[in-house]
Amino acid sequence: MGLKELRMRGLSRNQLKLIAITAMVCDHFAWGFLDFMSPLAQVLHVIGRFTLPIMCFFIAEGFRHTSDLRRYIERMVSFWILSMVPFYIFFSFEYDYRQNIIFDLLLALLALAVLEHKAWNKVIRGLLLTLLIATSMWIGGWIIMPILYTIAFYYGRNFKEQAKWIIILTVLLQVILQITIYINNYVCHFSHYEWQWYERVYLLGFVLPLLVLRYYNGERGKPELPKYFFYSFYPLHFCVLASLQYVLYHFELQQFYIWMHVVALLFSIFILLLVCVAKPSRAQVGILMFAAFGIVYEFGFLMEITSCTTEAFLRATTMEYFGEVMLILGVTMFIREFCHLAVPYYVFAMECVAGMVSMYWLATTETNHFFYSYVGVDYDGPFPKMDLAYGTGFYLFISYVIAISIFGTYKIVKAITTARGVNRKRLYCLLWAIIFAWIPYLIKISGITGGYEVPALGIAGAIFFVALCIIRYDVFDSVSLASTNALNHGNEGVIVVGTDHRLLFFNKIAENIFGHLMEYDDAYRTPGLKSVLQSGKRTIQVEKRTYEVRVEDLLESGTNQGQMLWLIDMTDHYSTLNEVMEEASRDPLTGAYVRTYYEKEVTSILERKLEGTFMMLDLDNFKHVNDSMGHKAGDEVLKLFAKACQSAIETKDYCARIGGDEFSLFIVGNNQKEEVAAIAKHVIESFDAFLAKTDYAGSTSVSIGIATTDHESKRIYTYDTLYSRADKALYLAKNSGKKTYNFY
Repeated sequence: MGLKELRMRGLSRNQLKLIAITAMVCDHFAWGFLDFMSPLAQVLHVIGRFTLPIMCFFIAEGFRHTSDLRRYIERMVSFWILSMVPFYIFFSFEYDYRQNIIFDLLLALLALAVLEHKAWNKVIRGLLLTLLIATSMWIGGWIIMPILYTIAFYYGRNFKEQAKWIIILTVLLQVILQITIYINNYVCHFSHYEWQWYERVYLLGFVLPLLVLRYYNGERGKPELPKYFFYSFYPLHFCVLASLQYVLYHFELQQFYIWMHVVALLFSIFILLLVCVAKPSRAQVGILMFAAFGIVYEFGFLMEITSCTTEAFLRATTMEYFGEVMLILGVTMFIREFCHLAVPYYVFAMECVAGMVSMYWLATTETNHFFYSYVGVDYDGPFPKMDLAYGTGFYLFISYVIAISIFGTYKIVKAITTARGVNRKRLYCLLWAIIFAWIPYLIKISGITGGYEVPALGIAGAIFFVALCIIRYDVFDSVSLASTNALNHGNEGVIVVGTDHRLLFFNKIAENIFGHLMEYDDAYRTPGLKSVLQSGKRTIQVEKRTYEVRVEDLLESGTNQGQMLWLIDMTDHYSTLNEVMEEASRDPLTGAYVRTYYEKEVTSILERKLEGTFMMLDLDNFKHVNDSMGHKAGDEVLKLFAKACQSAIETKDYCARIGGDEFSLFIVGNNQKEEVAAIAKHVIESFDAFLAKTDYAGSTSVSIGIATTDHESKRIYTYDTLYSRADKALYLAKNSGKKTYNFY
């Protein structure tokens, strides 16, 4: 990327962090493998100064943009602890009790949290900040600098001001440190070296990252890296560098051979743990046996290569073969369940019998020499190994293992020819697992290991391919895969809650409804879930969406194991239903409510003993309009009448067409005569005004009869009562000359 392109596009967050960790590796490589004062080491140390300012910059950015500060701090604490052992393995000669850079960045993050916690007064914040600075001086890897750099990046109003403070702090701190180190090196500094002032000038390289930070574009950017990559890279690169140091300076063939198998054993244990925490499936029993007894085999082999007597060799070999016998049984179960292949039960019976017979042959080989005709120790080589002469039992056992492997391979290859998609890919993984288990024997036959066996690596390799299949395709068998996909891509939210109201299962739709969920969390602490489980609600509202809820007890052998919630999004259904009901409740010509709906709503209001006013409205001489001007004109007049009525009331009130040219209004919560009279006048005047703009001006007018409630009299009003009263009042209004209103 040229300078011009760099100015246009800038550098993303991931690119800057990659620059930081690359600089860090250069620095640590120089500390571990080069003479400090060599020109190359000095150049690498200067490059290494890029790391701290860039990381401090992103601590400030992270604090500014994080949505969960507590989780951010917990993550920093976790990776600081995880990094301690690898850090001290590589840097033990240099740092003693001082901590790694993640600890320094954690202190900087805590400093910002203290300064921005406005609920504490200035004295408390000052004391806590002083404590953090003292901690940095006492056990921090970089004294004070990470805290001050981070504060400068956070509070600097712009990059120019931030850069100014970084330069000032770097120069000032180096001057102070030079004086302090010169006066009392061992008390005030962590290093074992007697530093001279010119040997610390490289620390001024801390200002160089400003040249790249100025191009930060605020984007995450590419390359796309796994979550927590930058945190996990820190301890992992120490492990790699420490291993490289060990191989270069302390390498012994026997130790390398042993540690190679220790790593294989630890890797297999990790896979076993992965299996244990995975979602249950029918194939899990097979993979548990495969991994567990593979570990037994590897442990037995490790005992064998660290033993020096015939008796110890035989004990280790017995454990190896026991693990191998059970591992074969696990592989067969795994093939049957994981790949859904038809494996006859007599195969399992044969494996059990063959395993017991083989173990008997091995246990009695010292007396009958059937499995091994001779067992001894060969000391000719870099370390002892077993010196064996194989007997008939051994060859029978190997033939049995080969037969089982061929049988499994045949079944898998046959299944591959008909399998499709995910299942086909996983069958290939299982095929490679069987092949890989035999590779170490081919290596031994080739002679490139000098006769030393590495079968434990073959077992670890087989477990790796099974693990690859598990991790890549997420679940253990295609039935689980299909059911999980179905639940995640369906239209229903599904949640399973145990009797202790812990979340045992949930699909993506459920997370979309209730927000982020975590397995085994307390369901009662999830907003909305507790009320659903306890109250048995049939519907719930979440962010303007309506969900229908069905709760079912999970019963097994008559015992309640928990509850299952089904949530169906009914928003569109209810919206359509409301639209249909709304259309059914409206008069198609005028838009006013129909009589049946109006009567039901007014009755409901009166049953709740709410105050109100009932109006009956009628057009004067409307028959003349229809007769002289036609029904089309009559329809237009009715529409204007309804419009005048609607304009006089609020949204909470009701307007209905009772029939023909007769309308009714119900004013909810208002029975004050002055206010009601004003509404009546508004209807009369509005209707006149609407007519004046048409060809029907003066052809008709409105008469209104009014009846009000008075619940202080403790009278129970009904729709029929108010209707009758308002109708009588309307009759009086018409007899009084029309175009007026009258109270009952």
